[in-house]
Amino acid sequence: MEIRALKHGIHFHTDAIAAIPTMSIDLNNPGITSLSMAAHKIYGPKGAGVMFLRKDTPMISLMHGAQQEFNKRAGTENVAAIAATGLCIDILARKRRDEVLKIRRLRDLLLQGIQSNINKWVLNGPIIDRLPCNVNVSFINKAADTLLMQLDAMGICASSGSACSSGAIDDSHVLKAMGLPTCVINGAIRFSIGIYNEEEDVNVLIKALTELCE
Repeated sequence: MEIRALKHGIHFHTDAIAAIPTMSIDLNNPGITSLSMAAHKIYGPKGAGVMFLRKDTPMISLMHGAQQEFNKRAGTENVAAIAATGLCIDILARKRRDEVLKIRRLRDLLLQGIQSNINKWVLNGPIIDRLPCNVNVSFINKAADTLLMQLDAMGICASSGSACSSGAIDDSHVLKAMGLPTCVINGAIRFSIGIYNEEEDVNVLIKALTELCE
């Protein structure tokens, strides 16, 4: 996609916020005009992030008034958050391979547990070509908002949409674009697995889902 855009002189922005923790991205790829990532996705401070912008790429400043951020965004930099983000990137570069293996194993354990204990459910998206930290499943004939409240009462955090639209009450536009029927979309819940999760957490979640879906 990005190479085709380059051939037509179109700038291609890569939103790598969810990908960076588990995937390697080659910034030498000429098709990537710009790329963004968020520090909190790699266990850094919220509100900080990184923008990669290929040299000589035109960009209109969002905030004016001073020359910070190479004249791209005025305002005093949060030096502490920037330094912390850099440290997190350094740690990620050294530990990502082992962390991905652990997270993928927990994800597969969760899917196996759901498959073994719950009858009416659907995995949204492919099983192979997906982020290891993401499990988006639909429980047929179950309302996602009701399940989320029940899980919350058990001390389990989950979401019915993407992280950036978790407060929305409308059906997921992504699942709609995937052509899923309403009965599947209404029961969709997203579980995220991180480096601080352990097998015990997955077992607790499987037990809770089994009880709620009986």
